[in-house]
Amino acid sequence: MATFGDIAKGFDYGMNAAAKSFDGNNKYIRITDIDEVSSQYLYDDVVSPDGELEDRYLVKENDILLARTGASTGKSYLYRNSDGKLYFAGFLIRANIYKHNSYFVFSQLHTLRYKKWISVMSARSGQPGINSQEYASFPVYTTSLQEEDKIATFLKLLDERIITQNKIIDKLQSLIKGIVYQAKIDGVRQNTWQKKELRKVLQERNEKNTKGYEVCSVSVTQGVVNQIEYLGRSFAAKDTLHYNVVKYGDIVYTKSPTGDFPYGIVKRSNIRYNVPVSPLYGVYEPVNDNIGIILHFYFMQPSNALNYLHRLIQKGAKNTISITNGRFLENTIPLPNSSEETKRLAWLLTAIQNKMVLELDLLSNYQKQKQYLLRQMFI
Repeated sequence: MATFGDIAKGFDYGMNAAAKSFDGNNKYIRITDIDEVSSQYLYDDVVSPDGELEDRYLVKENDILLARTGASTGKSYLYRNSDGKLYFAGFLIRANIYKHNSYFVFSQLHTLRYKKWISVMSARSGQPGINSQEYASFPVYTTSLQEEDKIATFLKLLDERIITQNKIIDKLQSLIKGIVYQAKIDGVRQNTWQKKELRKVLQERNEKNTKGYEVCSVSVTQGVVNQIEYLGRSFAAKDTLHYNVVKYGDIVYTKSPTGDFPYGIVKRSNIRYNVPVSPLYGVYEPVNDNIGIILHFYFMQPSNALNYLHRLIQKGAKNTISITNGRFLENTIPLPNSSEETKRLAWLLTAIQNKMVLELDLLSNYQKQKQYLLRQMFI
């Protein structure tokens, strides 16, 4: 075993330049331009560095960039030739790997051991941060270059498969959004859809948790989930008898701002048995399951949720949401006129969702396989 500083040189800081519109040639990589999942350069919003450009800030082959401050301390990126002419920003540290396989070293920056090291090293001041000397002290496993090349080749293939799997899931999610959007647009234009009050298709469920079921929460990505399984522990009150019961197919409205949903999220429960949720949540029974499915996917899109809820809600001084369970039902959304179209659309969306669940399981297995291999190689 060696230290990062033994096998890398540089550990220098990037340029302190503002970002400007992409000039077509010079790219600029900041902490936010590194993907959280793949650790690759993001092409969502390519920018260029402003001001005079110096070659010493160019990222080159075998360069690893490390986030040195803030909540993303420890985030890493390995340069790829396909990323082109790339300058790195001041909140990143660059280390150049020599005489060792850079992907082999880079893979060790995705281990639990590295995450624990980052947690300890960055917690010594009020603002999380790790400087170049501290990064250079990180213990790194090494072996012969030939063996490192073999291991790196296998890990790269596995990483590429994980990236492909994420793309498959992203495309399925985009397909669902596209189907809901197009069905709504076509339906309104052809008069096969019309605006309906939510109170006409949903009825508040007022059943309380008198049987003491195990408490659930509502997640943006997972919907209704068991608190302990999803969050690691229960956040419920000691007495949950006053919690609201959710049955399979019910619609739950959280009334809590989160991420892209400033007025809360609306989800359908896919849990086959009865579960309780916080009394702060609204629970509603749809007139039929097909309507519930369409509502679930309709409100999955942040713009739809925002447009529906912002007219109904008053926000307090501390960004608190004020809305009653009854008030939630007092707006309209476009829905199919015919039960046949409702059924057909619900079936299609469910089929894609089921496909996505299978792909998510496959992704989870790939990720577990990678973590297992990393644990075995880099204890």
